[in-house]
Amino acid sequence: MQEKLVKICTKTFGGISAIGCVFLISFMMVTIANIILRRFFNSPIHGSTEMIQYLALLTACLAIVETEWSDSFPSLTILTEKLPTKAYNIMMSVVFTINSILFVVLSTLFFSDLQRRFALGTITPELGIPRWIFSLVLALGIIGLTLALVAKTILYYRSIKTGERLNFFQIAGRSIGH
Repeated sequence: MQEKLVKICTKTFGGISAIGCVFLISFMMVTIANIILRRFFNSPIHGSTEMIQYLALLTACLAIVETEWSDSFPSLTILTEKLPTKAYNIMMSVVFTINSILFVVLSTLFFSDLQRRFALGTITPELGIPRWIFSLVLALGIIGLTLALVAKTILYYRSIKTGERLNFFQIAGRSIGH
């Protein structure tokens, strides 16, 4: 079951990250096009600043899930690496349980905000896009992050029994150097 959970999470979160890459490329292309049009034709893209803000939001919300799953963010592990494996696994299980609970609460707050924005019907000033769409994307990003935390919590609890020290950077198929 552990291998199946790892495989499902790695494929799902990797796919979500790939979609985030598409938004990142779109973000860069809009920025470059806007610079060229502004410089040579004195005619920037209407709503480009707003568009770039929302593409950045989409990119971040989609990339954060894979970043959490694969431990691809900087972290200080000086003290935790010195712990015995069982103590380390217990500590990480507790930490990820607390994180999961807090992010479930945060997800409900984002959905409350989504419902409020949907009811108000507010739109963005330049492009007239309903603001609830961006609240939805943000809420889904937080939910994805919560699911990654829950999956890691399950794997850490299982590792207490197996005595294995988990390395999510390797579990997610990342390698150092090559």
